[in-house]
Amino acid sequence: MKYLKTGVKALDKLMGGGLSVGYPHVVYGKYKEGKTILSMQIACMCTRDPKYGGLGRPALVYDTEAFWSDDAFEVWYGFFRERWSDLPKKPNIDIIQLPSIYETAKELGFTIIIHRKESKTEPIISFPRKAAVGKVKETEQREDWLERSPLWRKIEKKNYGLIVIDSFSILFKDVFESVQQNFPGRASAERVFLSGLRALAKRKNLVTLTVCHESARQPWGGESIPYYTKHIFGLFDADKLTKALYGDTEQAEKKKQAYDTWRRVKVVYRYRHPWLPDGEKLPIALELNKGFVDVKEVSA
Repeated sequence: MKYLKTGVKALDKLMGGGLSVGYPHVVYGKYKEGKTILSMQIACMCTRDPKYGGLGRPALVYDTEAFWSDDAFEVWYGFFRERWSDLPKKPNIDIIQLPSIYETAKELGFTIIIHRKESKTEPIISFPRKAAVGKVKETEQREDWLERSPLWRKIEKKNYGLIVIDSFSILFKDVFESVQQNFPGRASAERVFLSGLRALAKRKNLVTLTVCHESARQPWGGESIPYYTKHIFGLFDADKLTKALYGDTEQAEKKKQAYDTWRRVKVVYRYRHPWLPDGEKLPIALELNKGFVDVKEVSA
């Protein structure tokens, strides 16, 4: 098995060695836990030489939340370059803004129409026979529909080693409002996206990383997420997780004192893995000028 390292030994250990090449992955967590920074850190790692844990291949980041402005990317890439001097001055990372579910679907080679009727929102999905300007003839889903997609052509041209979608959840929250939820309809749309990413990872021997929101300590999106993705980890605030596990007890206080950067410590949580047991948690730290790093324990 070949792995893409994350730049954090604890996270690599949690995931059995890193992110498995040829497979889809999901990272999930609440707002402002650092998922976007972590995904960009992994994108930087992808571009590094294999002797440093990278793949030596470009990375492609689809930004659906308009986070990565030119300025934001320049600042954070500068931090990572100070941390890893082998990163080139000119980034080997492409960022594409995808403001809606419609543009994202087109990138993956299909079209989606959102139909609202009374209290339900239902997706209508079609698969073009071929990419063409003008009227597109539609057909039933074929095995080759993904190979006709713009994303496939981008991978063919640049040999990306990592595809990030950040975030997956916002695409669906924008069109499936909470008051109009149709969970079977939402799930049917999710399945097309997720099955496409799974096929891309396998056929092109790359890593896909889907960033999701969190709902009740699980990835937002229902059963479709773990059904199509077997490598899933969560990113949580360590203080909140420790209180949830131990309460305001002496044991919780000892846990806090064990780490030298507690206020920036997060916990990575193995939600699902093909051969490792679910539920293991390890601490990692978010440093302002470095990204995510390992936490060093200090003596009492």
